[in-house]
Amino acid sequence: MIERQIHLSSGGGAALQGYDGLLRFGYTRNRGIYALRVEADGEWQGMTLRAFWHLPDGNAAPSTLVVDGLVEVPALITAVPGEGRITFEGTDGTRTLTSADVCYCCLLYTSPSPRDKRQSR
Repeated sequence: MIERQIHLSSGGGAALQGYDGLLRFGYTRNRGIYALRVEADGEWQGMTLRAFWHLPDGNAAPSTLVVDGLVEVPALITAVPGEGRITFEGTDGTRTLTSADVCYCCLLYTSPSPRDKRQSR
């Protein structure tokens, strides 16, 4: 499993650790290999966290629960090429905190590519 790290800060900030602001999931044929390691501090402590996925076309995908600081990236997310968003929400039953968007991208896998054809000759 390839883990990417996201830090949720008090007040709703969301930052990728070690990335340029865009979470990259490779190509559309990559499924079941990515997970997000979610670190939360401040107001997030003690809250149940959920990831809300927004596809490149703007439609929402099913949300997923963050369990023990880890959430697997659903296959639907890496099946659709383009740039989408993830928003995290935390609740303790009384309070709710929503994060800033985390943008992600998934590139369209095309095979065989012209390069593949040249190399097979």
